[in-house]
Amino acid sequence: MDKLYQLALNNVNSVNSNETHQVVKGIQNLLPASLVDEIARDTKLMTRSRKFSPAAFVYALIQFCSRGKVNSGQYTISNFQENFYNDIVEKDDLSIMDQKSFHDKLRKPEMLIFMTQIIERLQKFIKGNNAYSAHADLVKNYAKSLGITDIVSVDGCELFVRPSCAKNFNCKTSGKKRTQRGVQKDNAGIKIHGGFSNATGSFSHIDITEGVGSERASVNAELYPAGTLFIMDRGYIDKVAEEKYGQRGQFYIVKYRTNCQGEVISATNEKGEEVECLYGSAPSAALPDNRTDKWIDMVVKRPDDDTCFRLIRVRNIGKDADHENNEWSYYATNLPATHVNAFAVYLTYRCRWAGSEHSFKCLQSGNGMRAINSSDKVIMLTFILGNILSFIFKNIIAIIIKRIYKFEAIGHFSLIRIHLKMICSTPLLRALYKGTRSTIYFHIGKIKDKIIRACTRKPASKRDIENYKDLPTVCQIIGGLLKV
Repeated sequence: MDKLYQLALNNVNSVNSNETHQVVKGIQNLLPASLVDEIARDTKLMTRSRKFSPAAFVYALIQFCSRGKVNSGQYTISNFQENFYNDIVEKDDLSIMDQKSFHDKLRKPEMLIFMTQIIERLQKFIKGNNAYSAHADLVKNYAKSLGITDIVSVDGCELFVRPSCAKNFNCKTSGKKRTQRGVQKDNAGIKIHGGFSNATGSFSHIDITEGVGSERASVNAELYPAGTLFIMDRGYIDKVAEEKYGQRGQFYIVKYRTNCQGEVISATNEKGEEVECLYGSAPSAALPDNRTDKWIDMVVKRPDDDTCFRLIRVRNIGKDADHENNEWSYYATNLPATHVNAFAVYLTYRCRWAGSEHSFKCLQSGNGMRAINSSDKVIMLTFILGNILSFIFKNIIAIIIKRIYKFEAIGHFSLIRIHLKMICSTPLLRALYKGTRSTIYFHIGKIKDKIIRACTRKPASKRDIENYKDLPTVCQIIGGLLKV
Protein backbone atom coordinates (compact mmCIF):
# COMPACT_ATOMS: atom_id res chain seq x y z
CA MET A 1 0.00 0.00 0.00
CA ASP A 2 1.55 3.31 -1.13
CA LYS A 3 1.39 6.23 1.27
CA LEU A 4 0.10 9.42 -0.28
CA TYR A 5 1.40 11.53 2.59
CA GLN A 6 3.07 11.10 5.98
CA LEU A 7 3.22 13.63 8.82
CA ALA A 8 5.29 12.76 11.91
CA LEU A 9 4.72 15.14 14.82
CA ASN A 10 5.91 13.03 17.75
CA ASN A 11 9.54 13.97 17.11
CA VAL A 12 8.95 17.73 16.90
CA ASN A 13 11.19 19.33 19.51
CA SER A 14 9.44 19.65 22.85
CA VAL A 15 9.51 22.97 24.65
CA ASN A 16 10.98 22.67 28.13
CA SER A 17 9.39 23.98 31.31
CA ASN A 18 11.10 27.38 31.00
CA GLU A 19 9.84 27.89 27.47
CA THR A 20 6.22 26.87 27.99
CA HIS A 21 5.41 30.40 29.13
CA GLN A 22 6.04 31.46 25.52
CA VAL A 23 2.67 29.91 24.72
CA VAL A 24 1.19 32.86 26.60
CA LYS A 25 3.76 35.65 26.36
CA GLY A 26 4.79 34.82 22.82
CA ILE A 27 1.36 34.39 21.33
CA GLN A 28 2.04 37.27 18.94
CA ASN A 29 4.94 35.20 17.60
CA LEU A 30 2.82 32.09 17.09
CA LEU A 31 2.32 32.53 13.36
CA PRO A 32 2.87 36.16 12.27
CA ALA A 33 2.66 37.02 8.59
CA SER A 34 6.40 37.71 8.34
CA LEU A 35 7.28 34.23 9.62
CA VAL A 36 4.76 32.48 7.33
CA ASP A 37 6.07 34.38 4.33
CA GLU A 38 9.61 33.38 5.26
CA ILE A 39 8.60 29.71 5.37
CA ALA A 40 6.88 30.12 2.01
CA ARG A 41 10.06 31.53 0.47
CA ASP A 42 12.22 28.77 1.98
CA THR A 43 9.92 26.08 0.57
CA LYS A 44 9.81 27.85 -2.85
CA LEU A 45 6.02 28.25 -2.60
CA MET A 46 6.15 32.03 -2.93
CA THR A 47 8.15 34.01 -5.44
CA ARG A 48 6.16 37.23 -5.18
CA SER A 49 3.42 38.41 -2.83
CA ARG A 50 1.51 40.82 -5.07
CA LYS A 51 -1.38 38.42 -5.64
CA PHE A 52 -0.99 35.65 -3.06
CA SER A 53 -0.22 35.98 0.63
CA PRO A 54 0.82 32.65 2.28
CA ALA A 55 0.00 34.03 5.73
CA ALA A 56 -3.47 35.08 4.65
CA PHE A 57 -3.89 31.66 3.03
CA VAL A 58 -3.04 29.85 6.29
CA TYR A 59 -5.45 31.88 8.41
CA ALA A 60 -8.17 31.74 5.78
CA LEU A 61 -7.76 27.95 5.72
CA ILE A 62 -8.04 27.75 9.52
CA GLN A 63 -11.20 29.82 9.46
CA PHE A 64 -12.65 27.87 6.51
CA CYS A 65 -12.11 24.52 8.29
CA SER A 66 -12.98 25.64 11.83
CA ARG A 67 -16.61 26.18 10.81
CA GLY A 68 -17.09 22.44 11.20
CA LYS A 69 -19.20 20.15 9.08
CA VAL A 70 -20.78 21.99 6.15
CA ASN A 71 -22.54 20.76 3.03
CA SER A 72 -20.59 20.02 -0.13
CA GLY A 73 -21.95 23.17 -1.80
CA GLN A 74 -20.15 25.33 0.79
CA TYR A 75 -16.97 23.25 0.96
CA THR A 76 -15.54 24.28 -2.41
CA ILE A 77 -12.38 25.94 -3.68
CA SER A 78 -14.32 28.92 -5.05
CA ASN A 79 -16.00 29.43 -1.66
CA PHE A 80 -12.60 29.27 0.03
CA GLN A 81 -11.15 31.78 -2.43
CA GLU A 82 -13.98 34.17 -1.64
CA ASN A 83 -13.29 33.86 2.10
CA PHE A 84 -9.58 34.33 1.48
CA TYR A 85 -10.06 37.76 -0.10
CA ASN A 86 -13.03 38.95 1.96
CA ASP A 87 -12.34 37.81 5.54
CA ILE A 88 -8.58 37.78 6.19
CA VAL A 89 -6.94 40.00 3.58
CA GLU A 90 -7.60 43.70 3.97
CA LYS A 91 -8.99 45.53 0.95
CA ASP A 92 -6.36 46.72 -1.53
CA ASP A 93 -3.65 44.55 0.15
CA LEU A 94 -3.65 42.11 -2.76
CA SER A 95 -4.91 42.17 -6.30
CA ILE A 96 -7.49 39.45 -6.82
CA MET A 97 -6.40 36.34 -8.73
CA ASP A 98 -8.74 34.66 -11.17
CA GLN A 99 -9.97 31.17 -10.29
CA LYS A 100 -7.56 29.36 -12.61
CA SER A 101 -4.50 31.17 -11.25
CA PHE A 102 -5.66 30.58 -7.69
CA HIS A 103 -6.23 26.89 -8.46
CA ASP A 104 -2.75 26.62 -10.02
CA LYS A 105 -1.21 28.10 -6.88
CA LEU A 106 -2.92 25.49 -4.70
CA ARG A 107 -1.73 22.56 -6.82
CA LYS A 108 1.98 23.41 -6.59
CA PRO A 109 3.92 20.46 -5.02
CA GLU A 110 5.66 22.92 -2.68
CA MET A 111 2.30 23.53 -1.01
CA LEU A 112 2.50 20.24 0.94
CA ILE A 113 6.02 21.02 2.18
CA PHE A 114 4.86 24.47 3.24
CA MET A 115 1.79 23.12 5.07
CA THR A 116 3.90 20.50 6.84
CA GLN A 117 6.26 23.14 8.22
CA ILE A 118 3.35 25.34 9.36
CA ILE A 119 1.78 22.42 11.23
CA GLU A 120 5.13 21.54 12.83
CA ARG A 121 5.48 25.17 13.92
CA LEU A 122 2.14 25.08 15.72
CA GLN A 123 2.89 21.66 17.18
CA LYS A 124 5.92 23.11 18.98
CA PHE A 125 3.49 25.21 21.00
CA ILE A 126 1.46 22.11 21.81
CA LYS A 127 4.42 20.09 23.07
CA GLY A 128 4.80 20.34 26.83
CA ASN A 129 1.21 21.53 27.22
CA ASN A 130 -2.11 19.75 27.22
CA ALA A 131 -5.50 21.43 27.25
CA TYR A 132 -7.16 18.19 28.35
CA SER A 133 -6.21 17.27 31.92
CA ALA A 134 -7.85 13.84 31.90
CA HIS A 135 -5.69 12.65 28.98
CA ALA A 136 -2.55 13.96 30.69
CA ASP A 137 -3.52 12.21 33.95
CA LEU A 138 -3.71 8.86 32.15
CA VAL A 139 -0.09 9.21 31.02
CA LYS A 140 1.04 10.37 34.48
CA ASN A 141 -0.45 7.25 36.07
CA TYR A 142 1.53 4.97 33.76
CA ALA A 143 4.67 7.09 34.09
CA LYS A 144 4.70 6.48 37.84
CA SER A 145 4.17 2.75 37.40
CA LEU A 146 6.26 1.77 34.36
CA GLY A 147 7.99 4.94 33.20
CA ILE A 148 5.73 5.16 30.15
CA THR A 149 6.20 8.52 28.41
CA ASP A 150 3.14 8.58 26.15
CA ILE A 151 -0.01 6.60 25.38
CA VAL A 152 -0.86 6.71 21.67
CA SER A 153 -4.27 5.61 20.38
CA VAL A 154 -4.19 4.58 16.72
CA ASP A 155 -7.23 4.61 14.45
CA GLY A 156 -8.35 5.73 11.01
CA CYS A 157 -11.26 6.96 8.92
CA GLU A 158 -12.06 6.72 5.22
CA LEU A 159 -13.15 9.47 2.87
CA PHE A 160 -14.74 8.98 -0.53
CA VAL A 161 -13.23 11.18 -3.24
CA ARG A 162 -14.17 11.97 -6.81
CA PRO A 163 -13.94 8.90 -9.07
CA SER A 164 -11.80 10.99 -11.43
CA CYS A 165 -9.10 11.08 -8.73
CA ALA A 166 -8.22 7.52 -9.73
CA LYS A 167 -6.65 8.95 -12.92
CA ASN A 168 -4.21 11.05 -10.88
CA PHE A 169 -3.24 8.95 -7.84
CA ASN A 170 -3.89 5.64 -6.08
CA CYS A 171 -7.26 5.87 -4.36
CA LYS A 172 -8.78 2.43 -4.63
CA THR A 173 -11.38 1.71 -1.97
CA SER A 174 -13.61 -1.13 -0.86
CA GLY A 175 -17.35 -1.13 -0.44
CA LYS A 176 -20.37 -1.15 -2.70
CA LYS A 177 -19.76 -0.04 -6.28
CA ARG A 178 -21.61 2.93 -7.69
CA THR A 179 -23.92 2.61 -10.69
CA GLN A 180 -23.66 5.12 -13.50
CA ARG A 181 -26.03 4.82 -16.46
CA GLY A 182 -26.66 1.19 -15.63
CA VAL A 183 -22.92 0.35 -15.44
CA GLN A 184 -21.22 -0.55 -12.15
CA LYS A 185 -18.02 1.38 -11.52
CA ASP A 186 -15.48 1.37 -8.72
CA ASN A 187 -15.60 4.05 -6.04
CA ALA A 188 -12.53 6.05 -5.10
CA GLY A 189 -11.40 6.81 -1.57
CA ILE A 190 -8.52 7.58 0.76
CA LYS A 191 -7.91 6.67 4.37
CA ILE A 192 -6.48 8.90 7.07
CA HIS A 193 -4.63 6.98 9.80
CA GLY A 194 -3.70 8.89 12.93
CA GLY A 195 -2.00 8.46 16.25
CA PHE A 196 -3.50 10.51 19.11
CA SER A 197 -1.04 11.41 21.85
CA ASN A 198 -2.58 11.51 25.31
CA ALA A 199 0.52 13.38 26.52
CA THR A 200 -0.19 16.39 24.28
CA GLY A 201 -3.91 15.99 23.54
CA SER A 202 -3.13 16.22 19.83
CA PHE A 203 -2.09 14.09 16.87
CA SER A 204 1.38 12.58 16.99
CA HIS A 205 1.38 11.27 13.43
CA ILE A 206 -0.83 11.21 10.34
CA ASP A 207 -0.63 8.82 7.40
CA ILE A 208 -2.81 9.23 4.31
CA THR A 209 -3.15 6.19 2.06
CA GLU A 210 -5.54 4.77 -0.50
CA GLY A 211 -8.67 3.25 0.98
CA VAL A 212 -7.58 -0.40 0.81
CA GLY A 213 -4.61 -2.42 1.94
CA SER A 214 -2.86 -3.28 5.19
CA GLU A 215 -3.16 -0.80 8.03
CA ARG A 216 -0.11 -2.13 9.86
CA ALA A 217 2.38 0.08 8.04
CA SER A 218 0.54 3.18 9.32
CA VAL A 219 1.22 2.70 13.03
CA ASN A 220 4.76 4.06 12.54
CA ALA A 221 5.86 2.60 15.88
CA GLU A 222 9.49 2.75 14.77
CA LEU A 223 9.26 6.57 14.86
CA TYR A 224 8.36 6.57 18.56
CA PRO A 225 10.78 6.20 21.48
CA ALA A 226 10.97 3.38 24.00
CA GLY A 227 8.37 3.69 26.73
CA THR A 228 5.46 4.43 24.37
CA LEU A 229 2.21 2.50 24.88
CA PHE A 230 0.07 1.93 21.77
CA ILE A 231 -3.66 1.19 21.88
CA MET A 232 -5.22 -0.13 18.67
CA ASP A 233 -7.45 -2.76 17.14
CA ARG A 234 -6.31 -6.00 15.53
CA GLY A 235 -6.00 -4.57 12.01
CA TYR A 236 -2.99 -2.44 12.99
CA ILE A 237 -0.75 -5.22 14.37
CA ASP A 238 0.29 -8.82 13.74
CA LYS A 239 2.47 -11.39 15.48
CA VAL A 240 5.72 -10.14 13.93
CA ALA A 241 4.96 -6.56 14.92
CA GLU A 242 4.11 -7.63 18.48
CA GLU A 243 7.61 -9.06 18.88
CA LYS A 244 9.21 -5.87 17.54
CA TYR A 245 7.39 -3.73 20.10
CA GLY A 246 9.11 -5.62 22.90
CA GLN A 247 12.49 -5.33 21.18
CA ARG A 248 12.08 -1.53 21.00
CA GLY A 249 11.03 -1.27 24.64
CA GLN A 250 7.47 -0.31 23.68
CA PHE A 251 4.11 -1.60 24.90
CA TYR A 252 0.78 -2.34 23.24
CA ILE A 253 -2.84 -3.16 24.02
CA VAL A 254 -4.71 -4.72 21.11
CA LYS A 255 -8.33 -5.81 20.94
CA TYR A 256 -8.49 -9.33 19.52
CA ARG A 257 -11.35 -11.00 17.73
CA THR A 258 -13.63 -13.35 19.64
CA ASN A 259 -12.33 -16.43 17.82
CA CYS A 260 -8.76 -16.14 19.20
CA GLN A 261 -6.60 -19.15 18.45
CA GLY A 262 -4.09 -20.78 20.77
CA GLU A 263 -3.79 -22.95 23.86
CA VAL A 264 -4.32 -21.57 27.36
CA ILE A 265 -1.30 -22.32 29.57
CA SER A 266 -2.50 -20.46 32.67
CA ALA A 267 -5.61 -18.50 33.63
CA THR A 268 -6.45 -16.46 36.73
CA ASN A 269 -9.64 -14.55 37.53
CA GLU A 270 -10.20 -11.31 39.44
CA LYS A 271 -10.14 -13.17 42.78
CA GLY A 272 -6.74 -14.69 42.09
CA GLU A 273 -8.26 -18.12 41.53
CA GLU A 274 -7.04 -20.39 38.76
CA VAL A 275 -9.57 -21.09 36.01
CA GLU A 276 -8.44 -24.65 35.37
CA CYS A 277 -11.34 -25.45 33.04
CA LEU A 278 -9.61 -23.34 30.37
CA TYR A 279 -6.25 -25.12 30.56
CA GLY A 280 -5.39 -26.76 27.25
CA SER A 281 -8.41 -25.12 25.55
CA ALA A 282 -8.77 -22.20 23.18
CA PRO A 283 -8.91 -18.75 24.87
CA SER A 284 -12.52 -18.30 23.76
CA ALA A 285 -13.72 -21.71 24.97
CA ALA A 286 -17.11 -21.70 26.70
CA LEU A 287 -17.13 -21.62 30.49
CA PRO A 288 -19.41 -23.68 32.73
CA ASP A 289 -22.70 -21.98 33.53
CA ASN A 290 -21.85 -21.72 37.22
CA ARG A 291 -18.83 -19.47 36.64
CA THR A 292 -19.32 -15.71 37.15
CA ASP A 293 -15.80 -14.47 36.40
CA LYS A 294 -15.64 -10.78 35.48
CA TRP A 295 -12.25 -11.08 33.84
CA ILE A 296 -9.60 -13.73 33.26
CA ASP A 297 -5.88 -13.08 32.84
CA MET A 298 -4.41 -15.78 30.57
CA VAL A 299 -1.07 -16.87 29.14
CA VAL A 300 -1.69 -18.37 25.70
CA LYS A 301 0.61 -20.42 23.48
CA ARG A 302 0.31 -19.61 19.80
CA PRO A 303 -0.90 -22.41 17.53
CA ASP A 304 1.94 -22.13 14.98
CA ASP A 305 4.93 -22.04 17.38
CA ASP A 306 5.83 -22.26 21.04
CA THR A 307 5.80 -18.53 21.80
CA CYS A 308 3.36 -17.30 24.43
CA PHE A 309 1.58 -14.00 24.96
CA ARG A 310 -0.67 -12.39 27.54
CA LEU A 311 -4.38 -12.29 26.72
CA ILE A 312 -7.14 -10.72 28.82
CA ARG A 313 -10.70 -12.04 28.66
CA VAL A 314 -13.26 -9.56 29.99
CA ARG A 315 -17.01 -9.98 30.33
CA ASN A 316 -18.69 -7.09 28.54
CA ILE A 317 -20.76 -4.73 30.61
CA GLY A 318 -24.46 -5.14 29.86
CA LYS A 319 -27.82 -4.43 31.43
CA ASP A 320 -28.39 -8.09 32.25
CA ALA A 321 -26.17 -10.31 34.34
CA ASP A 322 -27.38 -13.37 32.47
CA HIS A 323 -24.50 -15.22 30.75
CA GLU A 324 -26.42 -15.75 27.53
CA ASN A 325 -26.80 -12.01 26.99
CA ASN A 326 -23.16 -11.16 27.72
CA GLU A 327 -20.27 -11.62 25.38
CA TRP A 328 -16.57 -11.60 26.13
CA SER A 329 -13.95 -9.21 24.79
CA TYR A 330 -10.27 -10.13 24.35
CA TYR A 331 -7.23 -7.89 24.74
CA ALA A 332 -3.61 -8.86 24.04
CA THR A 333 -0.84 -6.90 25.73
CA ASN A 334 2.83 -7.07 26.68
CA LEU A 335 2.32 -4.94 29.80
CA PRO A 336 3.69 -6.85 32.80
CA ALA A 337 1.04 -8.43 35.02
CA THR A 338 3.15 -7.52 38.04
CA HIS A 339 2.35 -3.83 37.49
CA VAL A 340 -0.84 -3.76 35.40
CA ASN A 341 -3.64 -6.17 36.24
CA ALA A 342 -6.19 -7.39 33.71
CA PHE A 343 -8.88 -4.90 34.68
CA ALA A 344 -6.46 -1.97 34.28
CA VAL A 345 -5.61 -3.25 30.78
CA TYR A 346 -9.31 -3.35 29.91
CA LEU A 347 -9.97 0.15 31.24
CA THR A 348 -6.93 1.55 29.44
CA TYR A 349 -8.19 0.19 26.15
CA ARG A 350 -11.57 1.81 26.81
CA CYS A 351 -9.75 5.16 26.93
CA ARG A 352 -9.05 4.71 23.21
CA TRP A 353 -12.54 5.97 22.40
CA ALA A 354 -11.73 9.27 24.13
CA GLY A 355 -8.50 9.59 22.15
CA SER A 356 -8.30 8.50 18.54
CA GLU A 357 -12.05 7.96 17.98
CA HIS A 358 -13.01 11.35 19.42
CA SER A 359 -10.16 13.10 17.61
CA PHE A 360 -11.42 11.84 14.24
CA LYS A 361 -14.92 12.92 15.16
CA CYS A 362 -13.44 16.34 15.95
CA LEU A 363 -11.69 16.43 12.58
CA GLN A 364 -14.87 15.62 10.68
CA SER A 365 -17.59 17.38 12.69
CA GLY A 366 -15.60 20.17 14.32
CA ASN A 367 -12.98 20.92 11.66
CA GLY A 368 -14.89 20.04 8.51
CA MET A 369 -12.74 17.19 7.19
CA ARG A 370 -14.16 15.94 3.90
CA ALA A 371 -13.01 15.65 0.29
CA ILE A 372 -12.74 19.02 -1.46
CA ASN A 373 -14.17 19.37 -4.99
CA SER A 374 -10.94 18.57 -6.83
CA SER A 375 -9.27 15.58 -8.48
CA ASP A 376 -5.76 16.89 -7.85
CA LYS A 377 -3.79 15.05 -5.17
CA VAL A 378 -1.96 18.11 -3.84
CA ILE A 379 -5.16 20.15 -3.48
CA MET A 380 -6.96 17.22 -1.84
CA LEU A 381 -4.15 16.72 0.69
CA THR A 382 -3.75 20.47 1.30
CA PHE A 383 -7.30 20.83 2.54
CA ILE A 384 -6.99 17.71 4.72
CA LEU A 385 -3.88 19.28 6.24
CA GLY A 386 -5.99 22.41 6.70
CA ASN A 387 -8.40 20.35 8.82
CA ILE A 388 -5.47 19.16 10.95
CA LEU A 389 -4.16 22.73 11.15
CA SER A 390 -7.54 23.90 12.44
CA PHE A 391 -7.56 21.04 14.98
CA ILE A 392 -4.16 22.04 16.38
CA PHE A 393 -5.05 25.75 16.36
CA LYS A 394 -8.17 25.17 18.47
CA ASN A 395 -6.06 23.17 20.92
CA ILE A 396 -3.66 26.10 21.21
CA ILE A 397 -6.48 28.55 21.96
CA ALA A 398 -7.77 26.14 24.64
CA ILE A 399 -4.26 25.92 26.15
CA ILE A 400 -3.96 29.72 26.27
CA ILE A 401 -7.36 30.13 27.94
CA LYS A 402 -6.52 27.38 30.41
CA ARG A 403 -3.19 28.91 31.41
CA ILE A 404 -4.20 32.57 31.54
CA TYR A 405 -7.45 32.12 33.41
CA LYS A 406 -6.35 29.37 35.83
CA PHE A 407 -8.88 26.97 34.37
CA GLU A 408 -7.66 24.08 36.59
CA ALA A 409 -9.68 25.61 39.41
CA ILE A 410 -12.87 25.34 37.33
CA GLY A 411 -12.70 21.87 35.80
CA HIS A 412 -11.62 19.89 32.72
CA PHE A 413 -11.94 20.88 29.10
CA SER A 414 -13.69 18.36 26.86
CA LEU A 415 -11.89 17.48 23.62
CA ILE A 416 -15.17 17.03 21.77
CA ARG A 417 -16.70 20.28 23.06
CA ILE A 418 -13.63 22.38 22.23
CA HIS A 419 -13.76 21.33 18.60
CA LEU A 420 -17.50 21.29 18.11
CA LYS A 421 -18.25 24.57 19.93
CA MET A 422 -15.23 26.74 19.05
CA ILE A 423 -15.19 28.60 15.74
CA CYS A 424 -12.12 30.72 15.02
CA SER A 425 -13.43 34.25 14.61
CA THR A 426 -12.25 36.58 11.84
CA PRO A 427 -11.12 39.36 14.27
CA LEU A 428 -8.95 36.91 16.27
CA LEU A 429 -7.39 35.46 13.13
CA ARG A 430 -6.71 38.93 11.73
CA ALA A 431 -5.01 39.89 14.99
CA LEU A 432 -2.80 36.79 14.83
CA TYR A 433 -2.15 37.50 11.15
CA LYS A 434 -0.82 40.96 12.06
CA GLY A 435 0.94 39.74 15.22
CA THR A 436 -0.51 42.44 17.49
CA ARG A 437 -0.25 41.10 21.05
CA SER A 438 -2.76 43.43 22.76
CA THR A 439 -5.37 42.87 20.07
CA ILE A 440 -4.87 39.10 20.23
CA TYR A 441 -5.51 39.05 23.98
CA PHE A 442 -8.45 41.39 23.59
CA HIS A 443 -10.21 38.97 21.22
CA ILE A 444 -9.28 35.91 23.32
CA GLY A 445 -10.78 37.71 26.32
CA LYS A 446 -14.02 38.23 24.38
CA ILE A 447 -14.47 34.51 23.69
CA LYS A 448 -12.98 32.97 26.85
CA ASP A 449 -16.17 33.06 28.96
CA LYS A 450 -18.16 31.44 26.19
CA ILE A 451 -15.49 28.76 25.66
CA ILE A 452 -15.20 27.96 29.38
CA ARG A 453 -18.96 27.79 29.75
CA ALA A 454 -19.58 25.67 26.64
CA CYS A 455 -16.51 23.42 26.65
CA THR A 456 -16.13 22.40 30.29
CA ARG A 457 -16.79 18.75 31.06
CA LYS A 458 -20.17 18.31 32.71
CA PRO A 459 -20.56 16.11 35.82
CA ALA A 460 -20.70 12.48 34.73
CA SER A 461 -23.99 10.64 35.01
CA LYS A 462 -24.27 7.60 37.24
CA ARG A 463 -24.75 5.44 34.15
CA ASP A 464 -21.54 6.74 32.51
CA ILE A 465 -19.58 6.13 35.70
CA GLU A 466 -20.91 2.58 36.07
CA ASN A 467 -20.20 1.79 32.41
CA TYR A 468 -16.72 3.38 32.54
CA LYS A 469 -17.55 6.04 29.96
CA ASP A 470 -16.31 9.04 31.96
CA LEU A 471 -12.62 9.57 31.22
CA PRO A 472 -11.61 11.37 34.47
CA THR A 473 -13.28 8.62 36.51
CA VAL A 474 -11.64 5.86 34.45
CA CYS A 475 -8.19 7.50 34.82
CA GLN A 476 -8.67 7.72 38.57
CA ILE A 477 -9.58 4.01 38.78
CA ILE A 478 -6.57 3.05 36.63
CA GLY A 479 -4.28 5.07 38.88
CA GLY A 480 -5.51 3.06 41.88
CA LEU A 481 -4.96 -0.27 40.10
CA LEU A 482 -1.41 0.29 38.80
CA LYS A 483 1.49 -0.83 40.98
CA VAL A 484 4.71 1.11 41.30
